[in-house]
Amino acid sequence: MNTAVSDAIRSVRVTDSGVREIFDEIKTKGPAIISADDGFSCVIMPTDYYMKILDEFADRELEAVAAERLKKYELYPQRTIDQAEIDREFGFTEQDLVGWKEVEFE
Repeated sequence: MNTAVSDAIRSVRVTDSGVREIFDEIKTKGPAIISADDGFSCVIMPTDYYMKILDEFADRELEAVAAERLKKYELYPQRTIDQAEIDREFGFTEQDLVGWKEVEFE
C-alpha cells in the first residue's frame, strides 16, 4: 500500500558544494522551504526532525483510535469484559499469571 510518506521517500545524492552548504545550514537551523520563480517547490528538513513528525502522526492516529474506543465504550459499556470474566473464559488461574507484569487484551 502506498502512502504519502512511502511515495515521498527517495534518495538524492548531493555533489554540488553550494547545495552541500544549504544542507549544512538546514542541519543547524532546521527545516527550510525551497522556492523557485514559480512558487514554493519543496521542504527540506533534517532526518531527526522528519522522524519527529512521523512520530507525531503515529501518536495522533493512536489518539484517534483511543477516542473512537472511548466513544464506543460510552455508548455500549455493557460490551466490556472485566478481568475475572476473561480468566473464566480462557481458564486462567492466579497461578498462571504469576510472573506476568501485565497482560492486555484488545
